Amino acid sequence: MKNLTKIMALFVIVIIGSVGSALAFWPYLMNKEQKEAIQEAIKNNDFEAWKNAIISSLTQENFNRIVERYKVTTEIKELQNKIIRAIKEENYNEYKEAMEKLIDLYKSISKEYLSEEYFNYIVQRYNETGKIVYPKMLCPTGRIGRFVKHRAW
Repeated sequence: MKNLTKIMALFVIVIIGSVGSALAFWPYLMNKEQKEAIQEAIKNNDFEAWKNAIISSLTQENFNRIVERYKVTTEIKELQNKIIRAIKEENYNEYKEAMEKLIDLYKSISKEYLSEEYFNYIVQRYNETGKIVYPKMLCPTGRIGRFVKHRAW
């Protein structure tokens, strides 16, 4: 019985996590009027208005956008992991392949990060500090394309 309880608890956690990650994209899909309606409903403590504003944003188009965004985010995370592994293993070819795919996703990423010289710099910093230092664009905060600062992990 205890095992069944543990399995059910784990199942609930997985479901909540899955739904939560999908809903994380939802606020970005609402238009200005929907956001204002939601804020006004909350301000006025009006559950029905809030519910109607939320329901109005539940469309097939928004669902499709959430699915597409989820796919891209998953691909980015996989590429980030490949880049980290390539740096740790000092594998320039794997690094370059993953970076090229990332550049294909985000045209704003400079190709200077593909150079072997830059890769060697990152590997050297990793060997010296034990931290991977690379452009902020690879940070999992989702701010892809910004590489004004370098981030150490």
